[in-house]
Amino acid sequence: MTATTPPMTPELAEAAHSYLRQARANARTQAPTRREGSSLDVMLGKLAASGNRAPVLPTSADLDRWKTNPALLTDEQHARSCAGGLIEVETEPGHSVAAPCPRCAAARREVTLRERLTAAGIAARYLDLEWAGLDTSHAPFSRLQRSTENIREIIVGNDSLVLTGPPGSGKTQVAVLAAKAALAGNFSALVVNLGRLALDVRESYQGGGAGITERAALELMIRPDLLILDDLGAGETDTATVERRLLYLALEDRQNARKPCIVTTNLKPDELARHLGARNLGRLQPLEIVPMDHGRNFRVSGEKSRW
Repeated sequence: MTATTPPMTPELAEAAHSYLRQARANARTQAPTRREGSSLDVMLGKLAASGNRAPVLPTSADLDRWKTNPALLTDEQHARSCAGGLIEVETEPGHSVAAPCPRCAAARREVTLRERLTAAGIAARYLDLEWAGLDTSHAPFSRLQRSTENIREIIVGNDSLVLTGPPGSGKTQVAVLAAKAALAGNFSALVVNLGRLALDVRESYQGGGAGITERAALELMIRPDLLILDDLGAGETDTATVERRLLYLALEDRQNARKPCIVTTNLKPDELARHLGARNLGRLQPLEIVPMDHGRNFRVSGEKSRW
């Protein structure tokens, strides 16, 4: 009966050559002993019989797929292929290069994005917010979603927006999604509660080092490409003067720089007009006032309390 040599493959050949190199290295360091022949056919036969194979490297096509969708790189593949954020990729038989791991790169981008969202004043509970979390079958969500998809035109065009409606109607969620779209488009954004900012400014008047100076507060509001003024009109009465002054000066400078604002408020349109005053309303032009009167309360989840 004649022995059959297993078919040659690049993987089997590389494994056989590795086997031979190791055998020769051992021979140089040990006393000569009688060994069976180490021809390539013998090595291939041994490797095939034992089930050993050279490690199969991912290809350039695999890398392209993983770049498009890092989730396609499974946990098992990632553990086997990635070393310190690099993956060895076979470009052609016998040749490989080290390339950045798409899954590690995606994880770093996610961390960076969350850091930018936090720095933009977005609360932790909104960091993972997406449009899927709002029922866009209710007006005006579908319209606002389409607008945020064109956030570049809105920011460049200096188009401001006021969202009015009762608590829980999704005003802040929409404003945060607009801020996230701006950040994704390489614009800067900041979410500010003006009443809370006015409290911080008032603390600085006491001279104890706490709070923030009025100038620093103004610079904070003027700097971003898109400013979100959340819950306008809900500040304490004893900070109303500071709040109005900050608002007037910030809107003045933002109008001169052609930087838009998004305002959320529980005030009705006529109450908002009285609260802002004609001068501030003029500084928000061009302006769209959108009532959130769909009747849905997104703060009521329907879950029972554990108490």
